[in-house]
Amino acid sequence: AAFCSRSFRTPPSCSCALFHCPSFPVAFMITHLGMVFATALLPQAPIHLLGGSSCSRDVRHARCLVDDYDEPPVALNEHQLFLDSARDALAETAAPGLTRSARATAPALVDTYADFYAPLRQSPGQLRASDLDEVLQPDHIERLRFSNNPLEAYGALFRWEVVFQGLLELNLRAWIEIADRHGLTHPDSSDVQRAMGMRAERAIQQVFWWTDDWGRTRELAFDFYELYARIFREHKFQPAEGAEQWLDVLNEYRVPCCLCSRLDKYTTQLAAESAGLDHLFQAVVCAEDDVQTLEETFLVSFVKIKRPPSRCVVFDDEPLGVTAAHEVLAKAVGLVGKHAGYELKHAEKRLFGFDDMTLMSMREIFSEDITR
Repeated sequence: AAFCSRSFRTPPSCSCALFHCPSFPVAFMITHLGMVFATALLPQAPIHLLGGSSCSRDVRHARCLVDDYDEPPVALNEHQLFLDSARDALAETAAPGLTRSARATAPALVDTYADFYAPLRQSPGQLRASDLDEVLQPDHIERLRFSNNPLEAYGALFRWEVVFQGLLELNLRAWIEIADRHGLTHPDSSDVQRAMGMRAERAIQQVFWWTDDWGRTRELAFDFYELYARIFREHKFQPAEGAEQWLDVLNEYRVPCCLCSRLDKYTTQLAAESAGLDHLFQAVVCAEDDVQTLEETFLVSFVKIKRPPSRCVVFDDEPLGVTAAHEVLAKAVGLVGKHAGYELKHAEKRLFGFDDMTLMSMREIFSEDITR
């Protein structure tokens, strides 16, 4: 009612005789106002009065019905009437009090990537194996190169524990010295081997059974980390039996290799140089990569060596490592020794050492895959 009273008020700047003509049909005005409300358009087209009006000015603009008297009129471009974006902009300028058209811009898509290679730039916790398996597929030029050297299409990932030998003795030496410092019982080699796959705090409470007090546990763990870092720098590492020969073969056939370590980059490179294996790894995943799980470690490795997960094989001696490799669509080779063979039965191949690995066995691991 308020709008109608304002709309039918004769503006002072335009002394319209339109509203004083008795022959002007009311239905025509209602229809015109309905069109304005429905489309948010204020047409400038002239209106010819019906009924043969005797008024001197029988042509008026419908814009004066809803125009704001305090603001200057805005011209309308007739060529933009059927453009949604232009119509919305014109409706906002011409009639600020009216509701904007319901046909606005479409909402942005969610859960999508900015471009095709965006999955490669995600953080380790947001990487997905299915996306990497699609993005890292070889292009036309790479397929031509792989046709000449099929093994180059695959990738090899090595856990830290399977590449170097003497790690058990290194950890056993550190734990025995910690026990001597604090007057605790000496752990045996089997307990130390179990402790190598977990944090020091958990090993102190659940493997060695030294204490249940968390403060005391943290103190012993800090002492172990400090002592282990000192012994680690002094230790002379040796490659595992057959590891150097197998890495040489993979490098000869241009198979990219990645070393997966839970230590920092400097310590990892120091150990690799000490064992003479630093030149055989094309990539290294370490603590600086901000990985929290084995799955994230393997996903970052795929990105670094630029191979899809379905064409990579993980060499590990832990059942959890084999499971993690399968979770990220990769193959797994279990090295028997630290764990019994039946604990690694879900691996594609079980070996007693790298000496048993050949190029033919490497191709047999991927023999069931469909060539793309």
